[in-house]
This record gives sequence, structure tokens and C-alpha cells, in this order.
Amino acid sequence: MRRTSGRSATSGPPVASSHLQRLSSLRAFQHRSYVALWLGALVSNIGTWMETVAVGVFVTEATGRAAATGAVAAVMYLPAVVLSPIGGALADRFDRRRYLAVMTSAQAVVASLIATLAFLGRLTVPSVAFLAFLTGCLNTLLYPAFTALLAELVPADPLPASMLWLRDRCAALMEREPADLMQVLVSRYPPGAGIGWHRDAPMFESRIVGVSLLAPCRMRFRRTVGGVRSVAELELAPRSA
Repeated sequence: MRRTSGRSATSGPPVASSHLQRLSSLRAFQHRSYVALWLGALVSNIGTWMETVAVGVFVTEATGRAAATGAVAAVMYLPAVVLSPIGGALADRFDRRRYLAVMTSAQAVVASLIATLAFLGRLTVPSVAFLAFLTGCLNTLLYPAFTALLAELVPADPLPASMLWLRDRCAALMEREPADLMQVLVSRYPPGAGIGWHRDAPMFESRIVGVSLLAPCRMRFRRTVGGVRSVAELELAPRSA
């Protein structure tokens, strides 16, 4: 079980629609903040697509070589290979709304610079390649924050009544209020399967609790203090935490 950050309250009142409630894939469109961000992203993506096509046409006409056009396109998408992990780390480190605003503004500046140079007749293939590289960097750094913010704007569904007893017991074990535990993840592992380290553990800190429901489970805890690594094992009986 996990406790969310509580920022879903900023998602705004739902925009009523009984039809959307019947379609789970469209449920997010009941929330005004989500719709506003989705529409903004749609407009931004249309501009990016137009820019990509225009850059390709310009390079093709300027050089007459398809290889040059492909090279510029590769330069635009190359940053995704290197910067994706950095973008994810930055999205977790800073306020995502402000971070998204800054990166989107930077995208607008680069696009405006390309348009201005083209209007003045001073756009060259090297300058286009450099600006395309900047665009690729910004797109890569922006995407993790955008996807994470989308999830924040849509509150999670309430826990089913059948899980409330388990939530209350876990909350008591963690010495927290039951309302702090708002998400549950149920996984099935075959006998003897190993469960890897939670990559999101640093984000949730001590707000994750594991419960073995159907079979005994051996938990192995690893800890490193002062460069010394220690491992402790604990046998969990069914329905224990």
C-alpha cells in the first residue's frame, strides 16, 4: 500500500459527464485541470510536428540530399538516449508545474528563433541542426514531468470496501492514519520468485507496507551504513506484514 502526495486536491472539480464515467479510459477527462493540460499538450505537439516537418523540408531543399535530412532528424532524437534518466530525476526533484512551465517556455523560445531566422533568410543547415538538437533535449527533459503531472491531476479511485480492513491494519502497523493509505497493488509471484528492490522506495520512504496473503514469504532486507552492508532475513506467515 502507498500513500499519495496529496496533490490531487488541485485537480479541480469534475466536469460532469455520466458518459465519461462509463468509459474508464476517458475518466480523466472529468477533471478540468487534466483537460486543460491535455489541450495544451495537444497544441504544443501540433507545433512540434509542424516544426519537424518544416525543418526536414528546409534541409532537403537547402542541401538536396536525403542523408542530410536524416542526419538532422537523428540529431533531434539523439538526446532521448542520454537525457531520459536525467529528465526523470529532475521531474522528481522540482515542482512539476513550474518545471513544466519553464521547459515549455524554452521550447517556445527555440521555435521562435527558428521562425525568426527563416523569416530573415538567415537560417542555415548548421543552425537548424543545432536548434533541432536543443529541441530534442527540451522534449526529452520535459516528457517525464509531463506524464507524472498527468497522473497527479487525476485522483485515484477509492479503495474497495473489501480492502478497508487490510488498510486499517496496515495503518495501525505503520502508526499512521488509515486515510493516509490510498493505493493498493496486488501481485502474484510463483514459489521461490525473488522480488527486487522497490525503485520508488526513496520517494515513498517508509510509506510502503508489504503483506503476504496466500503463502509464506521470506523477506530479505539490505542496509548499508558507513560502507558496511548488512542483510537480514525474516519469514512472513500468510496474512502477516
